[in-house]
Amino acid sequence: MKQRLEIKNFGPLRKVDLDIDDYMVFIGSNAAGKSTIAKLIYFFRSLRFSYGSLNFTGNDSLTDIFKRVGDIVEAQFGLFWDIEALQDDFTVSFYPECDKKDSEHLFIRLKKSSATLSVEWSERFKNVINERIDRVCKDFLNDNKENLFSNEFHVDVSPIFNDYFSANNEYCFIPAGRQILSLPTDNMPLFNEGRFDYLLGNFMSLIKENKSSFNIYIDEFNKQISKIFWKKRMKYNKNRNTNYLTVSNETFDLTRLLIEKILNGKYISTREGERIYLNEKQFVKLYEASSGQQEVLWILNIILLSILAVEEGSSETENNHKNIIIIEEPEAHLFPKTQRDITHLISLLANQKNQQVIITTHSPYILTALNNLLYAYKLGQSKPEETATKINPMLWVDGNRLAVYFVENGTCRNIIDSELEMISTKEIDNVSKTINDEFDGLFDLKYS
Repeated sequence: MKQRLEIKNFGPLRKVDLDIDDYMVFIGSNAAGKSTIAKLIYFFRSLRFSYGSLNFTGNDSLTDIFKRVGDIVEAQFGLFWDIEALQDDFTVSFYPECDKKDSEHLFIRLKKSSATLSVEWSERFKNVINERIDRVCKDFLNDNKENLFSNEFHVDVSPIFNDYFSANNEYCFIPAGRQILSLPTDNMPLFNEGRFDYLLGNFMSLIKENKSSFNIYIDEFNKQISKIFWKKRMKYNKNRNTNYLTVSNETFDLTRLLIEKILNGKYISTREGERIYLNEKQFVKLYEASSGQQEVLWILNIILLSILAVEEGSSETENNHKNIIIIEEPEAHLFPKTQRDITHLISLLANQKNQQVIITTHSPYILTALNNLLYAYKLGQSKPEETATKINPMLWVDGNRLAVYFVENGTCRNIIDSELEMISTKEIDNVSKTINDEFDGLFDLKYS
């Protein structure tokens, strides 16, 4: 069952309705709204109610609980956006479970009302939550007979709400402009005073928490996997009890190969600072490395940590139980051939169990590389061995798991050709066509 997002008059977006797929790509011009869509998906998927924040007592009503949930949602929303700066008539609806065959849906809807955020719930959502709270309370009273006639009992119902949003998933937003995080922070008031965007701040914390994991070269990671504490990779629920499987050697080897090709070196975090080794003796300090290396480094590191820990369980896990990674502009400052390689690495991540990946991009090279992976999957169904000699099967992309949207004029449209099951080449070639048309016009002018 898919999740769904509906947006009306929010920032640059006029009307957007889309299902949230396992692998999503948003392309479009600057300020078209790609990042706005990605951030809204991230907001709802990372919405989390801390344990103990929603205690239901004998004196509470369902209205009381939903009011308190609404307050938490509003507080977290304010970390992402300035409510006063948004349009007065915006609405954003998130469907944690969306079955198109069902006329009644579960959804939470955010609206701006009198310069404040109002949080609404579908009647069915309220009823489902009420039924679950009622069952939990009955189980609690059955296990605690002394509270049977007391209004003083309390039951923590935050896990019920978490189950429809973040559940126990890991989540990560990798923002654009990553290069600045590689520079020395001395005499930089922006860093020293902590004045930066909420998502950038989260990303900085993620880097800080995980630098110590990279005091070894990538070659040694698979040998020392037991020493790498996966739970520090992202925001982690300590009550979670999950078993992890060590990634296969074949997957790890492909991951390592791609990372070293993209980075053109090996990264290590030493006491003397972060370095990229070009060979056994020669290295550059990270803040002296190329802009492409600085931009892409922590995309690579986070993907590595994600792939190293393959979660046990079915790949058919519900969407709100899957880990989600959102990457803005993975192609930044990268040569076209390297853009192909980063597309391969991101697709390898998207093919792992219980994983959702969303990227925003300006690059037609990303789309072209994805088309090759889509075609390889399709061709591989009839000619698996021959196709595998061209592209590693671990990189093939199943078109049923991928959605590609072009964001423009306040809305977005799916640019997957349903008949060919590939990204429309017309959309990919649009920019080149405009440039070629300009040249043809000049050429015609010369001989007119």
